Amino acid sequence: MEFNADYENAKKEILKKIEKEDNKKVVFQMYLSAGQFRNDKDVVLAVIKKGMGLLLHVSEELQKDKEVVLAAVKQDGHELFYANKELQNDKEVVLEAVKQTGKSLLYASRELQNDKDLVILAIRNGLSLENVLKKINKDFQNDKEVVLEAFKQDKTSFSLASEELKNNKEVVLEAVKHDYRVIIEASKELQNDKEVMLVVTKEGFPQSLFSIFFINPRLYDDKEFMLEMVKYNWISLEFASKKLKNDKEIVFAAVKQNWMAVKYAGEELINNESFLAILKKRLDTQTELYNDSEKSISTDDYNSGDNSGIGTM
Repeated sequence: MEFNADYENAKKEILKKIEKEDNKKVVFQMYLSAGQFRNDKDVVLAVIKKGMGLLLHVSEELQKDKEVVLAAVKQDGHELFYANKELQNDKEVVLEAVKQTGKSLLYASRELQNDKDLVILAIRNGLSLENVLKKINKDFQNDKEVVLEAFKQDKTSFSLASEELKNNKEVVLEAVKHDYRVIIEASKELQNDKEVMLVVTKEGFPQSLFSIFFINPRLYDDKEFMLEMVKYNWISLEFASKKLKNDKEIVFAAVKQNWMAVKYAGEELINNESFLAILKKRLDTQTELYNDSEKSISTDDYNSGDNSGIGTM
């Protein structure tokens, strides 16, 4: 470029003004008003560094410049849209854009849009699974890492998973740990799986008793399943089958968790004197242990109290 004293003086002047000005909108207007620096890398970089996405307002030559484009997408990932096609296929550039906003992946080359690592990062940074499937590649609905990452960001996205993943026990188990309601989307087979349903009720019960109603009634008559249920949630005894409500092991396990569970015990047990005697003995033992614990706490509280004033008067 031929030396032009007037241009160089104007450049020095605008660079000084840009450096002193903190308001990025003022800097932007300053740049647009000057009108002669669209192809000046120094000026363009100075404006971008003030927080402006500028690629729409620079020359095609600078839209091909990797340093300029990198600086722009770090400020606003959407700037990738205005970058040269070659740079839209540059993983370093696209990575920086996606770090800034996941939606920028939609402006990358088709090749990089199908890069699984970039897709996961994009989802983490705001790109919805719906957009991934509609605008990038529907096959990602069958990728468990992509689906689980999307689910972490948006619990409703599990409905977009493939039927294969909805029948994948590992995936469903991981999902219900984060939101028990996902079981609605799972396959019928997994809705009848004891391990899965135990996680559903254990994760759901602290939030809502409603989680119990997701259980297949068949499991209410499964001793192994109900024994685990009542150990965690004594109210589950209410939903046990008639046979299991009269099972001593299950009822004792529920009562151990909370003595009020006895009201859900079966009629046969309630009318069994031997059972009632054992139950009374166990409840008495629990009461004694509780009282001893309370006394211990009270004594410890007294002993650990502030006695600094004693004997100082």
